[in-house]
Amino acid sequence: MEQDFRKLLIQFQAREGKILSSLQLAHQGPESKERHITNALALFSELNKRALLINSAINGFMNDELSKLKASKLAAQKTLLWQTLSFILLTVVMILLLAFIISQPINQIDQGIDRLGKGDFSTPIIITGPKDLEALGQKINWLRERLFNLEREKTKFIAHISHDLKTPLASIREGSGILQEELVGSLNKQQYAVTKILTKNCIKLQKLIDTILDFNMAKAGGKPKSHSLISLKSLLEQTASEQTTQMLAKNIHLDLHLVAATILADKRQIETLFENLFSNAVKFSPKNGIVRCTMRKTDSEVKCVISNTGPAIPPEEKDKIFSPFYQVKSDNSRHTQGSGLGLAIVKEYVSQNNGTITVLDHTSGGHFLVSFPLTDTARSEKEG
Repeated sequence: MEQDFRKLLIQFQAREGKILSSLQLAHQGPESKERHITNALALFSELNKRALLINSAINGFMNDELSKLKASKLAAQKTLLWQTLSFILLTVVMILLLAFIISQPINQIDQGIDRLGKGDFSTPIIITGPKDLEALGQKINWLRERLFNLEREKTKFIAHISHDLKTPLASIREGSGILQEELVGSLNKQQYAVTKILTKNCIKLQKLIDTILDFNMAKAGGKPKSHSLISLKSLLEQTASEQTTQMLAKNIHLDLHLVAATILADKRQIETLFENLFSNAVKFSPKNGIVRCTMRKTDSEVKCVISNTGPAIPPEEKDKIFSPFYQVKSDNSRHTQGSGLGLAIVKEYVSQNNGTITVLDHTSGGHFLVSFPLTDTARSEKEG
């Protein structure tokens, strides 16, 4: 195309030169004027044709260049579009990858702090990921070890102090019993009343010390070693009947809906935890109230719901009531003060026997769901 265009320009310039020559010769004389002018006009006609060809060539060249430019523009746009999409995709992938890399150690940290909040100081906290987060995990694990050591020392202290209190308390209780039975001399009414108060408070203090020791042993003893097959229905009937005196005093009705079920557990611990649950249900029930125990079985576990018709447990206190020495804040609780260890012992004993305990949401009364895995014997009973 470029060579053709140059050829046309050379021809155009040649025709232009001939026209100038003809016009110059036309001024030499009248004889040659007409002939040279005619020749010049013919050359002008050819020059015009050459100009049109040049114009056409220029237009074609420009169209070709424009087409190439448009094609180059489209190619550049496509390239830019793909580069932009690739960059966006790469950015999203990097963000997701970074989020995954960071989220895993953050979840590990969250789980570790959650375990610490629940009192689990024995499970190591291991954080894997960026070095900064690993360093933070090591600090948290160091804190866990410190809390574990403090908890162990506290457990030892409570065990020692409780044991040391039992000996002088036994002597005080024995002495008050001797005075009350008038073995060392007769007592007047006021003295006898004092000895009764002394004996009553000695018994109360003895029970509190035994409760603290039980909780201490539950925390320090780990899994119980005296597992045996237990008929849960019989155990619940017996444990509930032991609350008869307290229920009669408040005219409380006992409503039992039990089914046959056998679990593998520590009998003493199961008796203690259900005794605490029934005692709590009676304690927080109003006069003429109802204490209810309902059992049901699934293919793999047995579930017991123990409830009363007293005040509902506030939602914000559901996770706190299993903490040692915690007391539910309510008007009714002011008249039913206890050690605050009953439910803490319940949770510990349930956990040590492979069970779970949950506070159910309800508009009135306390509702505790206790679940234990069924033994093969219990499953065969259900199938039969």
